[in-house]
Parts: sequence; C-alpha cells; structure tokens
Amino acid sequence: MLPHTSNNHTSKDILLTGLNEFLGKSVLEELLIKFPTSRIFCLLDSKTQKLSCEKLIDNCAYKNVKLLDGNTSKEHLGLCKEDYMFCVESINCIVHCEDASFKSKINSIQSNIHILDLIRNIEQLGNKKPAFLFVSAALPNILENKEIENDASFNFRNTYEEDKFTIEKLIKSYEDHCHYFIVRPSTILAKHSGEYDLGDENIQALINVNKENHSLINVLSRDALYDFVTVEYVSKNIVDILSNAKTIPSSTIFNITDHKGGLTHTHAVEILNTMFKISLKDESRNKEKNTQYSCENIQKYVYENDILTLNSSEILRRVCQYYLDKQKN
Repeated sequence: MLPHTSNNHTSKDILLTGLNEFLGKSVLEELLIKFPTSRIFCLLDSKTQKLSCEKLIDNCAYKNVKLLDGNTSKEHLGLCKEDYMFCVESINCIVHCEDASFKSKINSIQSNIHILDLIRNIEQLGNKKPAFLFVSAALPNILENKEIENDASFNFRNTYEEDKFTIEKLIKSYEDHCHYFIVRPSTILAKHSGEYDLGDENIQALINVNKENHSLINVLSRDALYDFVTVEYVSKNIVDILSNAKTIPSSTIFNITDHKGGLTHTHAVEILNTMFKISLKDESRNKEKNTQYSCENIQKYVYENDILTLNSSEILRRVCQYYLDKQKN
C-alpha cells in the first residue's frame, strides 16, 4: 500500500521505468542527488527484476524510493486499482527509460500507450499536466531529417527504428495532456567509472570484430557516423532537463551525442585494427568527419569531468582495451 500524499507538489513525485536496465539505474542515482526530497516510484516488470533492484535501493542513502510491482505492457500498468489511482492523483513527473524494443512490435507500442493512458488520466482526473520525459534513440533524428512524408511508404531499416518513430508520433499527439520532452541519445555504453558489462549487447557488437557480420562495424552503414555516449552523460542530461522543466518549452527534443562530433567509419576501423591487430577493410565512401548531429542539448554543463568529456574515439579505445585486459586475466 502506497502512502497518502496531498496535492501540494512543492517537490516532485516521480514515476521511473527501466530500473532493471543500466540507464534506469544511472538515472535513479542522479535523481536521488538532484531531488533528495522528492519521492521516486520505480515500476518493475517482474519479481525477478524487483529482487535484483531491491539491493540497489537498500544501498541508497535515501529512503524515498518505492518499488511498484507492475508491467507497462498490461492495462493500468499491471498495478492494482489502489496503486494506479495513487499514481493518477500524486505523480507529477514521469521518466520513461524502459526500452521495450526487445518485446514484440505490438507489445512495444502497447507499453507506451499504457504510459500515455496514465498521463491522460493524471491530466483529466488529477487536474495537472505532468512532465513526461521519454528516452528515444538517435535514429528518429536521422529519419526526421529525411523529411518523411508518408510513413507507410518509407522503408525503415529495422523494426527498432520504426517503433521509435511511431512512439514519438504518439507522444506528440498528447501535447495537450503533458509537458513532454524527448531525449534521443546515441549508442549508450555502460559505465566508464566502473567495470564494463561485457554482456551488454552494444559492447558485444563492438568486440566481436572477428565474426562475420556480427561486429557493429559490419552491421552499420559504412558511410554512417559512429557515435557513442556514456551512460553517466545521458543520465545527467536527463535529470538536468527535469530540473529545468519549468523554463524549457514543452515538446522540446534533445539530441544527446558526442559533443566532439562522432567517429567516422574510417577512424573506427583504424582503432579496431590497431587494438586487436586485425585487418578490417575500410569500404566507406565518406572520409570526412560529419558533425551534423553534434550535441544540441541544453549546454548547461561545463565539460570538466573526464567521464563526460570522453568522445566516441576514446570510448571505443577504452572498451577494446578493457576487453583485451579481461582476456589476459
């Protein structure tokens, strides 16, 4: 049973999804630092995930974090009636970090529809427009720049790309019900201040360089710009957006990318060949560094912390070096 709260929201009552993923965990840590007096309610998809996150919350210095046993793919987020109505009456900020792309296409869209249903109910029954921050991906930014006129006729490169584009369109249709912000981070890699998670699919894609068509270098377009960002960098930007939500225009889209412009295919191949002593071929046509998608976020941070200033080249080197060191041990 959740605690009673008044409608006086001098501090935030935040609903966070995706705590079972490394971005959600990092966002929670930043929220606790930035909003020490706010209450944070974390929606978790299963008992297994809930048990895995309870230790993390027990270790927090703050006791204002509550776990909600629910599921975004179910009606009312899988919550009991009492808990769902508590969210409707109390939540004034939603940070949707959960990546439902691993689910079926229908469940992926449905999960976001249920979050949007909650937003509409908060606005209509709770008499307030919540702040809603949705973590998308860099791909819709590229699609948007292609000026798609007819979604049905556009040939999406993969279902992930299509899902993100579709979900963003849904969110934009809810502008009357919430103050929404869309965050489009580039490829996020696990923490650089601690151990890498070698099971992370992004890192696996980078280090499997000897497997035909399995390396990120082989999967992505040879004329694409490689852009990696650290999870700390993304989570700090997300929380900073929330802390400035009253002064940022609603429906703002933030592209969180390598602030130095990214990494060409040529440079990526050069790094991999040097680190792993292999001979991947550079078959790209574009040899120039493309800065079209350089960082367009709120630019509040002074890049003094090494964790935040790592560019894509350095991130790729560190991931490769860590993997090589791990192999030696």
